[in-house]
Amino acid sequence: MQFSGFALIVLALLVCAPVRAQDAGQPAALRAATCETWNEAPPPSPARASQLSLVFDYIVAHDREPDRDYYAGQIDLTDGVDAAEIAAWMDGYCAANPHDGLEQAAAALVRDLEVRWIKSKR
Repeated sequence: MQFSGFALIVLALLVCAPVRAQDAGQPAALRAATCETWNEAPPPSPARASQLSLVFDYIVAHDREPDRDYYAGQIDLTDGVDAAEIAAWMDGYCAANPHDGLEQAAAALVRDLEVRWIKSKR
């Protein structure tokens, strides 16, 4: 098999291309889950616990995203927030937006947590 110089450059770019933490760190389960599946999994079921874990993983990956913004790597959006509060927020969001994906819900939660974090530092 012989590769042209162009093919090698393209291959190198694909292998070395930066990947956002949210994309690399998030399992297909988060991308496949929806608010409908959240609403159907009553607490404290194993399915709800698994989904809540995926949401926390999303938040942690967001905190560690180096190219995200000025605060990247400097904040912990889960500091002072417990699982019950996250679950309650998700309950409200998913009740209002049952057709959204769980990843969309987690992204909205991150935006809310960022606002709270910034306000708490003023």
